[in-house]
Amino acid sequence: MFLSILGSFAITYFKHIPEWWIIMEEFDEYTVFKTKTKDGKEVEMAVVDEFVFENKQYVAAALVEDDTINADGLYIYRAKIENGEFKAEKIRSQVDYQRICEAYSEYAAEKDNIEDK
Repeated sequence: MFLSILGSFAITYFKHIPEWWIIMEEFDEYTVFKTKTKDGKEVEMAVVDEFVFENKQYVAAALVEDDTINADGLYIYRAKIENGEFKAEKIRSQVDYQRICEAYSEYAAEKDNIEDK
């Protein structure tokens, strides 16, 4: 299940693309949100996955370019509910970000193994 409304923040790049995500490209509808890159350029992101780590909700998002989802990498955001709406929040600590990326990598690999069976 994808989140319906997300906020916008820039985050660092995460390179793992799970095998199951490539299959999802066949679907036309994704939850999208806008964010700014480190250089201030506004970009559109599509939520391609969500997961829980240490009792906190996170989303994996991919860059949207010309109405196409760029499969070159994923970005990880913390998902929060504010005033009944979902918001994506930048993970500010690089140490936390690395731990969360590792947790997502394990989650995605586990999901790949389950779907391969």
